Amino acid sequence: FLGYFQPLLVGYTSTIRSFNGQCGRRKRRFIMALSILGIVFLFLYNTNNVFTHASSDITNALAPKESRYTIIVDAGSSGSRLFVYCIPSQKSGDGPLPIITLCPDAEGKPLTKKVNPGLSSFSSDPSASQSYISGLLSFAAQNIPKQYHSVTPVYILATAGMRFLSPSDQDAIWRYVQLTVKKEFHFKFEDSWAQTVTGLYEALYGWITVNYLLGNFVEPPRPTVGMLDMGGASMQIAYEVPPELNPPKDLILPFTIGETRTHNVYVMTFLGYGTHAAKSRYKLALLRNAMEYSRYSGLLKHRFRPSTGYVKPPKLDNYTVELHYTTNGEEKFILSDPCLQPGLEDILNSNDLTISRTILATGNSSPPIVTFVGAGNLTLCIDYQKSLLQKQKPCGLNPCSMNGIHQPAVEFEHTSFYAMSEYWYTSSDLGISAVSDIYAFEKFSSNALDMCKTPWESSLMEYQAKNVDSSAIANKQNVCFKASWIMNVLHSGFGFSRNYNNLHPIDKLAEIEVQWSLGAFIYHMQTSEFQQLLAQEPDFSITAFTHRQMVAVLVFLLFVVLSLGAYCLYSRKRSPVRFDFTSGSSGGLSASSVLWPFKKLFSHSPKVMNNGGVVGIPTGAGVVGKRTPVGNYHYSKITSPSLQVNFRSSNSMPTLEDLQESGNSPMGGSPANIV
Repeated sequence: FLGYFQPLLVGYTSTIRSFNGQCGRRKRRFIMALSILGIVFLFLYNTNNVFTHASSDITNALAPKESRYTIIVDAGSSGSRLFVYCIPSQKSGDGPLPIITLCPDAEGKPLTKKVNPGLSSFSSDPSASQSYISGLLSFAAQNIPKQYHSVTPVYILATAGMRFLSPSDQDAIWRYVQLTVKKEFHFKFEDSWAQTVTGLYEALYGWITVNYLLGNFVEPPRPTVGMLDMGGASMQIAYEVPPELNPPKDLILPFTIGETRTHNVYVMTFLGYGTHAAKSRYKLALLRNAMEYSRYSGLLKHRFRPSTGYVKPPKLDNYTVELHYTTNGEEKFILSDPCLQPGLEDILNSNDLTISRTILATGNSSPPIVTFVGAGNLTLCIDYQKSLLQKQKPCGLNPCSMNGIHQPAVEFEHTSFYAMSEYWYTSSDLGISAVSDIYAFEKFSSNALDMCKTPWESSLMEYQAKNVDSSAIANKQNVCFKASWIMNVLHSGFGFSRNYNNLHPIDKLAEIEVQWSLGAFIYHMQTSEFQQLLAQEPDFSITAFTHRQMVAVLVFLLFVVLSLGAYCLYSRKRSPVRFDFTSGSSGGLSASSVLWPFKKLFSHSPKVMNNGGVVGIPTGAGVVGKRTPVGNYHYSKITSPSLQVNFRSSNSMPTLEDLQESGNSPMGGSPANIV
């Protein structure tokens, strides 16, 4: 208890000492009463906080004293998300893995935070990543008890957005991130825990997440399911492969739980196949077609030139290109886009050129304006996208999925697949959002067809009527493209039959958001260093004051100080003035604080003269301790070059007996100095 309130007690002690010499006995009692009330107030305040936290912990079936924390930062291409996971310090659950939950905050909400843009956006200014990562981890630091910071590991894992950067650009960002974590926080952290995750491990982490939440790692083991994930820059597929298929070892990642059970998981990632990256590649494919086959081919080739990796595209059917001029005389190329709803427009930007890397602006003049105008034709959209799958690339080992990559045979009739991220978001945007719903090609394509041909103005009015926020509306502008891309990837890319009815778009399982970050946590839990960290005890010597508690302490201390000052000042105004301080006049001030700097001017108390009596004792004092009326006293002056001090008699002055009992003179001298 004393350790918990130590900062408060120190503050009270210093406050009491500062007023002790200036307030009387009754005033000191008043100070002590306020102090006791303050301690009671803060005790009740913190007790209330404890119960508030406890209630949320009971709701989430985890008490902080029985849990350990782990921080995972998913540094994606478009933004970063921080997750704080809780695990019991004692074994729980039916299998070799414990029960894992997202830790709750004081209100019972999951401890997660998302920020934009992605970490990879700081490639031109790596130092800016310091404040970026500091803001994320500060959120975790405020919500995790300080005693647990030293035993709470932090993993900062970047994905496809960072993979697009050069190794030197990645290293520059990671150096600042590592420095910030070690300098500003007391979490457990190693430099290797901040890294760019390969696409293969991202796929494995997603597979672990899905199967853990489905309860497939319990004893006895259950059949595992496959996982599909599609982000902004890349996409992944993962599923367990029977040993008899003998797949290439470089395509298999083993996942071992405990000491005996090992799952051989086929994992594959496709960089550039996420929805944002695929959209940029698609726009460049339309531009290449215009450069090769439109009547403005010469003008376009003068403004753009092919780069390494450029391949002449097949001619697109029903594709139109127009040339307009702006009011400033600049060229404006209008390209029809069947993957945009009618009434929508998009432009070619520098980010599109960076991602594709197949076309460069020549620099002969200012870059022309390339605008894509929505045509809203799902059939043409699917057809125009097929070349992006790169199915035409040679396959070294059959069967292959896309880009010439081998994909071990899948027993679709016996294997369920769970699809997350864009698979879920796009299904939801098309009105297929119930968790119990499965992907059905007919329903999905029908809803996509209606969406694509609907004029954007009509869709916009519907979104606004439903109070959809502006950022969500901006994302919905690409629903037609995303829906078409998902159907292409599933059926032309991975080889799912259109009649396959065991694909589940998901965003949650067991009321937990499905993110590969959970799988990353489970994977790292199996390492020896994590188990050693779990065996360490938290540092309970650290005072666990929260921000709200410290504010309460400071506010109450301020109240005490102001109250004491006002009380002492009020008391002195009501009492007769004991001393006058003047500078060349008989008028004076009566604040004891003015006297304090001049106490050292006197080695003993000043002499007080009466009407012929003994010095220092009033005439006619028959009984020791009685005071003579004020009129019997005369002034005695002590002068200095810069100060004149007048001392006069007062009914409020202590008697000689009082001075002898207390051992102090009115001015701080000793009784021996009183004559």
